[in-house]
Amino acid sequence: MEYKLLGALTVRSNGQTADLGRPKQRALLAILLLHEGEVVPTDRLIELLWGAKPPRSAAHSIQVYVSELRKTLEPLAGRRVIVTRTPGYTLEADRDAIDIFRFERLVAEGIRKSPDGNPSERASKLRNAFELWKGPPLSDFVYEEFAADTI
Repeated sequence: MEYKLLGALTVRSNGQTADLGRPKQRALLAILLLHEGEVVPTDRLIELLWGAKPPRSAAHSIQVYVSELRKTLEPLAGRRVIVTRTPGYTLEADRDAIDIFRFERLVAEGIRKSPDGNPSERASKLRNAFELWKGPPLSDFVYEEFAADTI
């Protein structure tokens, strides 16, 4: 399973691209991906998705979005991806499966100087990082507050 945040949000597995649904549902997935492995409280998700004036149905909408994302992602992953953990949800994935984290790791490894560092190996890591770049990070969320720091 590959999660792409460099460019438009995309999830691919075995040559299939997942249909990630409506804009708020896609935004919820992006938030969980940016916080991979962390529990994101439902109240925080509501704040990030709707700001200061969420609809009364916001908590229910979050539950629906999570349910729909599970139906889409779990068959592709072959396991549970979004887990309910009090007081919210966590996305469980290998950080290297999320392009933005793999990009950061490869760049750090490519610029790190080590006593026995091989310049061609470092250059290869930087090339691999560059190949991940498909456009501005979170390009379909440029006007969303939750994405501003990452962008």
